[in-house]
Amino acid sequence: MLVRAKDLRLADTVILDTGSFAAPWRSAVVTQVTDREVTFFRPYATTADFSYTGGVIPYIGTETFNVPRGEHEYEVVARKELR
Repeated sequence: MLVRAKDLRLADTVILDTGSFAAPWRSAVVTQVTDREVTFFRPYATTADFSYTGGVIPYIGTETFNVPRGEHEYEVVARKELR
């Protein structure tokens, strides 16, 4: 379901707007909601621009970022009812 940023809830799992770029790390979880911002958390993976005889070296991390609460829509793929 499409939900405006101003209507997102804690623990919502959303698909970020990445255009035609389909990647597993385009999902994020809402970790905080304030009067002005929504905070997202997501994991990511990437590799260096080189390879060696063993393949490539993966870099794995996490990212936390904020977006304004507004009219931008996100696709919510999971919603929890928190206690």
